[in-house]
Order: sequence, then structure tokens, then C-alpha cells
Amino acid sequence: MGHRFPPTGHGVGVLPLLGAFLLALLLGVPAWGAPQVSWAPASPLPTPVLASLGQVALRYPSSGRAPSTLASSSAPSSTPSSAPSLPTPAAPGADTLWTDLNSTPGGHPAPSPRCCSMMAYDAHDGYLLLFGGGPNCSGPCNDTWAWRAGSWYRITTARSPPAREWGAMAYDPFDGYVLLFGGLSMESGEALSDTWAYDNGTWTPLPTSPLPTARWGAGLTQDLEDGTMLLFGGYSPATGFLADTWTFVGGRWTSLTETIAPAGRWTPGMTFDPEMGAVLLFGGFSGSLGFLSDTWLFRGGSWVRLSTPLAPPAREKAALIYDGAEEAVVLFGGDICPVGCGPTRPLRLLNDTWTFQGGSWRNVTVTRSPPPQCCGALGYDDPEGRGLLLSANDTAANGTTWSLAFSPPPTSGPELLGFQVFPADPTTVSETSFLVEGRPSNGTLTYRWSGLPPGCVGGDFPGLSCEVQRAGNYTVELELSDATGATVNGSLTFRVALEVPPSLLLQPPPPPLPSPLMVLLTASVVAVTLGVVFHYTRRWKRSGGRHAPKGTAAPVRADTTGPEGPAPSIAEEKVDAREQPGPGVA
Repeated sequence: MGHRFPPTGHGVGVLPLLGAFLLALLLGVPAWGAPQVSWAPASPLPTPVLASLGQVALRYPSSGRAPSTLASSSAPSSTPSSAPSLPTPAAPGADTLWTDLNSTPGGHPAPSPRCCSMMAYDAHDGYLLLFGGGPNCSGPCNDTWAWRAGSWYRITTARSPPAREWGAMAYDPFDGYVLLFGGLSMESGEALSDTWAYDNGTWTPLPTSPLPTARWGAGLTQDLEDGTMLLFGGYSPATGFLADTWTFVGGRWTSLTETIAPAGRWTPGMTFDPEMGAVLLFGGFSGSLGFLSDTWLFRGGSWVRLSTPLAPPAREKAALIYDGAEEAVVLFGGDICPVGCGPTRPLRLLNDTWTFQGGSWRNVTVTRSPPPQCCGALGYDDPEGRGLLLSANDTAANGTTWSLAFSPPPTSGPELLGFQVFPADPTTVSETSFLVEGRPSNGTLTYRWSGLPPGCVGGDFPGLSCEVQRAGNYTVELELSDATGATVNGSLTFRVALEVPPSLLLQPPPPPLPSPLMVLLTASVVAVTLGVVFHYTRRWKRSGGRHAPKGTAAPVRADTTGPEGPAPSIAEEKVDAREQPGPGVA
């Protein structure tokens, strides 16, 4: 009696299972216990990455005087700065020193000769800012300059305030920009009342209301005690010498009503004195009172006049700053006309230097000083710890630059103030920048680089940016020299490591490989399927490729004459009609 088709799982031999297993191996499935090797898509060469190895090593001149270090600044720019640590200054007047830095210090162009320009230290951007002046500018007097690391740099701005002189300008620490108000227009000759803000190389007009009366020659400074900017006095063609007081904060001017205040005047010296905790005002010119020598303090919203045993002679247009290194207010220059001014009695220009400290004035004038002048721009260079004067006067503005320091700079050679690599500890960037800050004792600095990694080329300049192209440990050497022939050396060591670019770190992982159990189950299913198909196909061929009629059996003959020799004999199978498969079954 014939048999029915085997149920699934029966009649399948070992060979199909072995074949399926071999097939799985050929498809790349690892053997049990073999390590699985991860892979990643093809990619460019890894990006060189800097990693910090240690601190900058500075080697000082034989004098043994160590220059200060340079720290990174929190400002967008892009380049780093901070106030260096200077030696303890001498007592006021003990060693006051003015140094002529020449008209083109550091080999960079300097502002053209001018007078009555505006200067303020921009603490947000980290440099002294100079704007405008007149009347001897070569071209419109609305150019912007920065003094940093011993050199002048011309700043090109998309827009600029109109050309002017005798404007009021100071840094506003409460709003984070340099504030400029008013002045005398160099184009129309009229008083101005516009307000501008300077920040990160951009001048922006401030549409404030109400506004102080248009004026020139006003005093403006920060009032750190009261938390506002303070404006006083000036001259208005409409009303004469002004005695009003205004505060500015949050982009808004506010007029103060004072029962006691200094007399109306123009060009007073005015600055904030942290030691006194008040704004200090000195001198100026008042029409009916003439040249003034009074000293006033503004604190807590009120003006108070000081009586001092000694004071500078009366004057107008004096330069006044607070010297942070000396911890004293410094006054320089100005002019006076002792007995009526006119064609035969010109103004007398001054070049004396005074300090105000602890409520007292002291004359610290020395022989080696800038020439007598008024309207010079004086500011305090906080990173360098010294005052800076752009020398000028009404008759022959010479545009030379002078520095003021109460402790003389070293004369043994140049100073290396800072030598850094940026970024200090990067992980995903390849562009590297080296920054140097130095100070010559005479003339200009010359830079000589060595030990730079592949991809970086040095030159006679104080910084460079490059793409490091090879991993390794590097020690970059730098030699600075100046006109004296003296040198100072510095070095920094850093490591360049090859890391996988960030793009690869973001690639999706490859699909997980099948486990051995899944391989076995898959092979079993494949083997069973192959066995069943093989059996059904054989049965179908034996039946002649069709179903036998009911009650009959399909004759089957063995072909023994094939080209391969005698074929295996296949016995005839009798099929019961009751067991015949139905339609659609092989």
C-alpha cells in the first residue's frame, strides 16, 4: 500500500541540514565563539587634533625681570587679553616717566596729527579706542583707531559718527559699550546732540529721548558708585556754558536737578576715582569766571566741592585719567591765558603732570615730558598698566604717542608678555592659532619662529593660524628681538593627536549580527523547506506530471537506455481511489 506525503519535518536527512549550515557560513555568519569584528564606512584620513601637554614656558632676559602672563579674554573676536601684573609702582612723583613711542610704534601706521580727539579704554573689546578729532586730520576726522600691544590699528567700520572734535566719550560698563555724545561738528561747525555706542568694531546710533542739549566740551565718565554714566557741563552756542548734570543707563538719558553744582564750564577734566568712591572733576573754563582750578566730587547723586591745600594751576582742556597701576588720578597739560587772550596774547600751553590721591593733589612733573599742549587724548591702557597720550596742540598737532608709567620699563631688552596656542584643549578642530604679545624696549619687535609642526609656516609677525597635518609632540620656539639687539625667548609644548572626525562618530552603527541560535533555526527552516520541495517534486515526476484518474494508476516505466547508462528501476505504485489527492494537490 502506498503512503501519503510525509508530514513536515519528516523525511529530511542530515545532508540538507549540513548544506544549509554551510550556506549560512558562506553568507558571512561567524562561527560560534569567534570574535566579531566591527566596521565603519570608508572615510578620509583622521583629522589632526591638538591636545594640551603643559603650560607655556617663558625664558626671560638676563635681567631676571619676568614679564607678566597673558590670560584668555571672555570677549567674540576673536583675539585674547588681560591686565598684566606690573611691579609695585613707586610713590607718586618718585619716578614718573613719560616715554616717547614715536609716531609709528610697532611699525604700524599711527593716527594722523590731530587735536581734541576722544579716547577711552574699551573693556569689552580689550583695547584703547580713539575717535575723530581735528582740525588737522588728513581727511574727514571720523576715523576709528585701536591701540593694543604697543601698536595702533586702524578699524574700518560699516558706518561711523559724523566727524567731530570735543565730543564726550567713555566706556559704559553697565551697558557694555563705549558711549559717545555730542561734540563740535567738523562739517557744519554746529553743536551736536547725537548719542552713539561702539562695540566689537561697530558704531550704532542710539535713538534716545530726552536728550541733553547739543554741546561740545562736556565731561563724561562712568560713576561706579551710583551705577550710571555721568555727563556734566559743556558749551552750547544757544545758552553758553552749561552747568547741568545728566545720567545715562540702559540707553536712556535722565536730567538731575542739583541745588549745589559746579559753575557752568567747558572742557573740565573728569574721571571716576575708585579710591574716593566718587566722580572727580577739575578745572575748565567758564565765561564770567575764566579759567578754573576747583576740585569737585560727585557721589550719591550730589556734588561736593573739595578744599585741598595744593591744586594744579587753573586751566582748561586738561587730560585726566585714573591710573590703575598707580591707584591715583593723573592730570596732564591744558592751556591758560593769564591776562586776557587775543592776537598778541595767545594761550599758554602746559605740560605739567599731577596726581590726585587720598584727597590731595601732588605735582609730579619731570623734565622728560611731552611738549606743552592742550586737547591731547589721554587714556589708560588697562592690559599694559600705563597711560597713553596721543600728543596734540592747537597750533601744531604732531600726532606722537607717549606712554606714562610710574615705574620705568626695563631697558635690558624686549619683554615677552604672552605666548599661547589656541584652542588650548581642543577635541574636534584642526585649525590652530599661535598668539604672541611682546613689548620692545626700543624700536620695533622682530619675530623668529622654529619647531612649528607640518602645515605651519612662520614669519616676522606676532601670530599665525594653520592646519596641523601630522600627529606628534611639538615644541615651538620663539625669539623676539628689538632695535637694541637684545632678545627674549619663549617656548610652548603641545601634542597633536589623530582622532576620528566627528562625522564618523555620528554614523549609525552597523546592523547587529545574528546569534548562533538564530543561525540554527534559520538553517532548520531552510533544510525542511528544501526536503519537502524535493520530495514533492519527485512524487510529481513519478506520477507523470499529472494526477491519475480515479480508480487508475499511472503506468511508470523505467528508461534504461539513457546516455548515463541504466537508470534505477522504479516500482509501480498502486493508488487507492479513496486516497487520491484532490484538485490542486501534487
